[in-house]
Amino acid sequence: MIATASARSSGAVRHHGADEIIDYTSELVASAIEPVDVLIHLVGTPPPWTPPVRRGGTIISAAAPVPAPPGVTSTHVVVRYDAAQLTELVRLVDMGEVTVDIAETHTVNGRADVHRRSEAGDVRGKVVIQPR
Repeated sequence: MIATASARSSGAVRHHGADEIIDYTSELVASAIEPVDVLIHLVGTPPPWTPPVRRGGTIISAAAPVPAPPGVTSTHVVVRYDAAQLTELVRLVDMGEVTVDIAETHTVNGRADVHRRSEAGDVRGKVVIQPR
């Protein structure tokens, strides 16, 4: 599996199964790899480059629709808020079958600082804000 990550996150990405990591902060991803069978796009905007996907391949985007080159299928997945699915997700997390990368835990009083650091790119993973 090939993944993109900054140098800061490369260890975590490798831990989750990446065989090759491309530092998107210093390389143009589209020119750094040979075409792949499946591209999973999780960034907020479509890529500014033509996705490197083989003819007959698939692009799956959870962020924004991604234009597909000829012969490539592109699917935009939208999250649906469903109580039964969320309950099942909580069950899977509780059983340890799904893990969440929690970077930090704070009280409500610390949320402004966490927001500032997150906007600056200084937080990797999820942040839990506790009511007290």
